[in-house]
Amino acid sequence: MKLYATDYDGTVSHGGVTPGLLEALAAWRRAGNRFGIVTGRPVASMLSELHRVRLPVDFLIADNGSTVCSGDGKVLMSTWVDGRDAVTALTVSARFGCCVSRLSNTDGYMMMAAPPEDIAALPGGEGVALGMTVMRHVSEICVVFDSSDERVAAREAVKKETEGRLHGLASGPYVNDFVASDTDKAEGIRRFIRIAGITPEKVYTTGDALNDLAMINDPEFEGYCVENGMEEVKAVSKVIKSPLELLRSAL
Repeated sequence: MKLYATDYDGTVSHGGVTPGLLEALAAWRRAGNRFGIVTGRPVASMLSELHRVRLPVDFLIADNGSTVCSGDGKVLMSTWVDGRDAVTALTVSARFGCCVSRLSNTDGYMMMAAPPEDIAALPGGEGVALGMTVMRHVSEICVVFDSSDERVAAREAVKKETEGRLHGLASGPYVNDFVASDTDKAEGIRRFIRIAGITPEKVYTTGDALNDLAMINDPEFEGYCVENGMEEVKAVSKVIKSPLELLRSAL
C-alpha cells in the first residue's frame, strides 16, 4: 500500500479537479492505496471545498498539520496553541503591519481585521474572545502582511516572544501561519500514519509553497514541488509537472 498526500491550493487546484484526475485517483485507490489532502486551510473550509469539487479523500490534514481527520472529516487528533501564545502572535504581528488575521480550530474559523489597539485588548489565558465569539482552543493563527519583509520579521519576533513554542510557516509571500513548534505538514502525515496503524511502502507528497517544504523534502517521503510552484521551493526540491503526472507514474 502506498500513500499520496498533497497540498490543495496551488497544487491540486492549479490544474483543477478534472475527470482525468478523478479517474487516476480512482485507479490509485482501487489498487489499495490511500490519498489525502494536507493543507494550511482550516477543516471547515477544506471540507466545503472538497464537497464542492467532489474530490474523495481517505484523510484530511488541516491547519498545516495541527488537525488530522478521517476522509469524512471526523477529527482524529488536534494540536492546540496556548491561548496566551495566540494573543502574542496577534499582538506582535500587529507591530509589523498585519492587515488580516484568521484564528481556526476544529469547530471552524473566523477572520478579522487587525488594528493594533483591538488586538492589544484581547484576553489571553483559556480563551481568545472576539466580540460574542470565544475560541477556547486555537490550532492555527494565519496573518497577512503588506510585504514579505514584514512577514519574515514578524515570524522571527513571534518565535522569540513565545520562546519557541510557536513557529511561522509561509503559505504565501505575505502570509505567516503560526502553529505549535512541533507541528508542520510532514508531522501531520506521520501522525495520520500512526493513528491509522498503517505502514505504507512509500509516501508521496506534492506542494507548491514554502509551507510545503517540510513534507516535500522530508527524507522519509518521496516529495515534489509542482511545476507552477514558487521559485524558492523549486530551487531546493525535485519538480514534477502535476499531481496527475505523479499518480500516473507512481501507480
